[in-house]
Amino acid sequence: MVIDKHRAREVRRLHVFSAFIGLWMIVAPFVLHYGHTVATVNELLAGLAIATLSYLRWRSPDNTWPSWALAGAGLWLVFSPFIFGYSHTATYWNELLAGIVLIVLMFS
Repeated sequence: MVIDKHRAREVRRLHVFSAFIGLWMIVAPFVLHYGHTVATVNELLAGLAIATLSYLRWRSPDNTWPSWALAGAGLWLVFSPFIFGYSHTATYWNELLAGIVLIVLMFS
């Protein structure tokens, strides 16, 4: 599927923003001083995946699979605090908000 130049520009802008979410997820454990090691590792790995997938979609706007993978990463961010047991902390709110924003971006 080939998309027009205007849509490609929109997709690139969108994925620059999602890359910033990924970068935030990488630095957030150190800025917010998480006390939970599992949460720190989870956010580092999720942030790295989000930044990488965002770059792949930015690089090739015709390729849609990175957007679907990013939506999945957003779902992971929403549910992982419950899976790992750190739900009611600042970490939870950070992941919840980032996950929701990421999901909304991928479906816009």
